[in-house]
Amino acid sequence: MVFFSGRNLACFLRWRGTWTEGNKLYIEKAYIGKRSLVVDLQLTIKLLASASVTKPLFIVGTDHKYQHRSCELTELQHEDFERYIGGIVLEKKIALLAEENNEQFVQENGLAQSTIQKLAKIHSVEHLFCELDRKSRAENGMEQESGIQISGLLNGHSKEEIARNIQESYRNREAYWLKCILEKDVWPVLFICGANHAIPFQELVSRNDALPLLLSGDWSN
Repeated sequence: MVFFSGRNLACFLRWRGTWTEGNKLYIEKAYIGKRSLVVDLQLTIKLLASASVTKPLFIVGTDHKYQHRSCELTELQHEDFERYIGGIVLEKKIALLAEENNEQFVQENGLAQSTIQKLAKIHSVEHLFCELDRKSRAENGMEQESGIQISGLLNGHSKEEIARNIQESYRNREAYWLKCILEKDVWPVLFICGANHAIPFQELVSRNDALPLLLSGDWSN
């Protein structure tokens, strides 16, 4: 199942060739995580004129433990995740597997490659790490949540200010991920990220030159 905002559903139908201007198509409720949107395509179709239908970007939000084959999950859980992602690659004809991850994190987890890297090789598609290493993140206003919390407490920041700084860091990171994907310019893309980023990233992509298609806001088996 794919979840859409009103803006992106009509765009997707155009891409698939199943939309006609005379259609009276209404999706009463499209559930995105815990949110629900009332969608009336007749009211949103005018917003789609400049939207891209040639750059589909599929999004899967999940637990990073799947990306690093954490021992906290069972082998069966890891196999289910790999089967799920592999199925998307085949069904959607994915050309690029991108992920919120980097070489540093892979090595710190004692791996030679991430799960997504392995799947890219199996399916003969390109792979892309979109996350900066820790040092580069700190230098570019993308500090880790724990670092922001510690710094905030030491500097006497309120809980609200700390929370705002964390969200600002998240948005900066998400903008960088999208920049990496757009610069790579290989489509269709399947992007795997932490569940807390799935919907904000979808919203970010919808404001740029790509078509975001949220497959799962928080996948788990």
